[in-house]
Amino acid sequence: MKPVAVIDIGTNSIKMVVAEKKNGEIAIIAEAREVTRLGEGLSATGMISHGPMQRTLSVLRRLADRARRAHANPIAAIGTAALRDAANGEEFLQRAREQTGLTVEIISGKLEAHLAYSAAHLDPHLPLDHARPLLVCDIGGGSTELICGNGNAIQGYASFSMGAVSFTERFLTSDPPSQAEYDAAREEVTRSVASFEICREEAPQIVGIGGTVTNTASVVLGGVGEVHGLEVRRAQIAEVSLRLRAVPLDERRREPGLEPDRADIILCGLAILEALMDSFDATSFLVSTRGIRYGLLMEMLRACA
Repeated sequence: MKPVAVIDIGTNSIKMVVAEKKNGEIAIIAEAREVTRLGEGLSATGMISHGPMQRTLSVLRRLADRARRAHANPIAAIGTAALRDAANGEEFLQRAREQTGLTVEIISGKLEAHLAYSAAHLDPHLPLDHARPLLVCDIGGGSTELICGNGNAIQGYASFSMGAVSFTERFLTSDPPSQAEYDAAREEVTRSVASFEICREEAPQIVGIGGTVTNTASVVLGGVGEVHGLEVRRAQIAEVSLRLRAVPLDERRREPGLEPDRADIILCGLAILEALMDSFDATSFLVSTRGIRYGLLMEMLRACA
């Protein structure tokens, strides 16, 4: 069986995974992630700007070439919130076809939720109790998906227009931000997710996906150690949030465990994460570094078997 590849074009970054199936197990051949900020300025203009589009297309071309060198076939490329929301999303798709030979599919919030849930639920490396409800929180640059399920069955999902990039542009105007700015972002999250009534009767186990989650976990560990499968407590999130909000951007860039190119958006990511934890009365969550690209990857490998 030939390897397959998935490229996930997000609001903040592009992620790629190339894998094949060996002896019934998924073997990862290559992984990559680069920040391109495709959604930079999108919330204000409704358009993908020239610079972010050029950056993203350049990285997409490089990742497609890398996947082909690994003999991946097929190569699936998917776009999420930024491309769903942008008035000129079709222009990006056309230029991507011309420059990379890839047909990028803009996936719906429903499919994004399904893939995120599959990536968490089917991950053998996460210590899940499959007798309990599972709530997957996928915090992206432009949107956040909540998916609640039990076993293989998804009971409900919702996609909210709140992400680390979009909320930073909307709420945080000071450096470092004021308490009022931070609280306003948290309150908007709380108000938005109040309509999500699933997973409220029994405390769910929570799996967090996305750069906010993985960077928070890495900061908790001081930049040393594996974060996939790590349990992060609510009190640890609060400590990281307080520490990073107390210093300006230049100092945040030097925080051990925090990717420097995420330092300007991590605070709104933390505001979203804190509000979600409080909304579901959660004391901790499990970290997953495997997002929707892994959900799609597993489906592709099953189809090719």
